[in-house]
Amino acid sequence: MREIMTSGIILGYSVQKEYDRFVSIFTRTYGKIRATAKFAQKPSSPFVGRLDKTNICKLSLYKSTKGNFTIRQCVLEKTFQKARNDILRFALIEGVTEIADKLTYQHYGMKKYFTLIEEAMSAIEALEKPYLIYLIFKIKFLDMAGIVPSFKHCMMCNKKIEIGDIVAWNIENLICNSCLQEKQSKLQGNTFEPNMLKLVNFAMKNDYEKTLQIKTSKEDIEFLEAIISEIWHGHNLPQINSDKVISSLHL
Repeated sequence: MREIMTSGIILGYSVQKEYDRFVSIFTRTYGKIRATAKFAQKPSSPFVGRLDKTNICKLSLYKSTKGNFTIRQCVLEKTFQKARNDILRFALIEGVTEIADKLTYQHYGMKKYFTLIEEAMSAIEALEKPYLIYLIFKIKFLDMAGIVPSFKHCMMCNKKIEIGDIVAWNIENLICNSCLQEKQSKLQGNTFEPNMLKLVNFAMKNDYEKTLQIKTSKEDIEFLEAIISEIWHGHNLPQINSDKVISSLHL
């Protein structure tokens, strides 16, 4: 039994016992946890307006001997108020929190995602090209999860190759140009240009501001959407409901 102070991103909640909330939080200390907020649904509760989805809070938590968390106190750190006044930006931020909730599990080792999630939300609110930032966040998230293919070896001949010599077939199969020429008749699916892969590689290794300095075309955006979609469906990742709203707003 102990008291814990930590920052946490509110991912969502459900109502329990009429007045309580069972809150999903991505914390800096523990990664994703579920915690009970007693009487949070009452209008007079000090939690009103604080434990709302996408807010970042300073939390005082109590952890029981059984490992259950209870929220004792909550102080707002960031509400993304500017983004709340921009329907697309806020939909993108909600998309980030939905990905964080659906693609992570409750485990101490997951705390490494906290900074990635927080930085994406802040960048979407503050920087230009918020939709591109959202796509880059997805690539970074998938890379941290270990499901973006390596750009170091050909999947067919297994030789070490440079990024400029890679061609992607169905993105899960990164091959060198020589293998492509030799076996192209047997391949089915999309073939992506090396320059497009360089964009993905750069985005994974650099922050949002630096990546946004690169001039991107409509074709680049479509490529990022395609590569994310192939990885997403190839690994049977859960559907992100926010993407439907984002698509309707981005068009």
